[in-house]
Amino acid sequence: MKLVYATTDGYAKLPAWVIFYLELGSFLISSLDQPEERRIIGLAIPTRAFSAAFSAVGAVIGSITSRKDQPSDDDYFDQLCSAPAGTHIKFRDRDKKGKDRLLDGILLGPQEMSPLKGSVGPVRMLQIQLEKSSMLDPAAGGLRRFVTRERARDIMVANVETVLTAESLPTSQKGKIVAPTSNFAKSVLGSHGITEFERETRMTCLVIGSQAALKSEICNQSFQTDSGLNGTLSDLLRVRRLIGITRPFRSDIFAANSRRPPRFPAERNRPDLVIFDGALGFLKWRDYFLASHWLVLLDQTEPSFDDGLQTLNNHYIQRNGTDAILDDFPSIPDGVEMIFFQERTK
Repeated sequence: MKLVYATTDGYAKLPAWVIFYLELGSFLISSLDQPEERRIIGLAIPTRAFSAAFSAVGAVIGSITSRKDQPSDDDYFDQLCSAPAGTHIKFRDRDKKGKDRLLDGILLGPQEMSPLKGSVGPVRMLQIQLEKSSMLDPAAGGLRRFVTRERARDIMVANVETVLTAESLPTSQKGKIVAPTSNFAKSVLGSHGITEFERETRMTCLVIGSQAALKSEICNQSFQTDSGLNGTLSDLLRVRRLIGITRPFRSDIFAANSRRPPRFPAERNRPDLVIFDGALGFLKWRDYFLASHWLVLLDQTEPSFDDGLQTLNNHYIQRNGTDAILDDFPSIPDGVEMIFFQERTK
């Protein structure tokens, strides 16, 4: 990811320590050979500024762009054509006002259509159904669409537990407005990654720390891609607390000094990675996330540093996982001390 950040004199290259945290976040959510275990990394750092924010960005980007099974556009279309008829899908379409909306539907299967203008021979298209037939016109068969190979990325197999059938489809639906994605995010994630990013909700990362500090770092600092597109880390993180729970999100922030524990209305919204931005959040909330990967950032200047370090060391002593492997691990910056181990999820 080639980014520069705004300064009073223009833009400057990202320093090496930023690259470290971006790569660290991506490493933490990468697949493990031991699926029943989780990674725990603790860092003693000179200062916390932006450490959690960049680690979270690395995790979100890594969860999308590092997928080795990402198919090409043609392969993706063929996969959809091979999926069983009746598969529940989400279909992106644009309404009359020019707003992109996400509609529920089902796959009906591929069909050879008459040649389009300029085409030679029949054209293979994918038929989908978005609405069931109305009582007024039951013979109509419901609203159906034929989707070309070029629009295959507008279809995504639904990542929900709800079973949808032709009979349970609505007779009319407006769909949900798709949260607009900035050109900055599109440039960073690429055309393949942006489809999943826009439409699928996934709690890749939860950051526990000072909400005020995190919001400032995520929303206020400006960055620029090598193609000249401007944006903030918020464009890449899609923080649930900042964009609202009705839109697809990728991360969230939580106040370390909260009186109430964090809540997750669905199991799929529990975080893959928890970043403890400071000792306070780690000491107070760690037992709520025994199935998630941990990144514990301990600022050496904070009052609770020694308590946080002792607690982390106790976890290391009591570890019950496989010996951690440091292959492809990013280079650790000067002044940073690290502890890394794996343990079984609970």
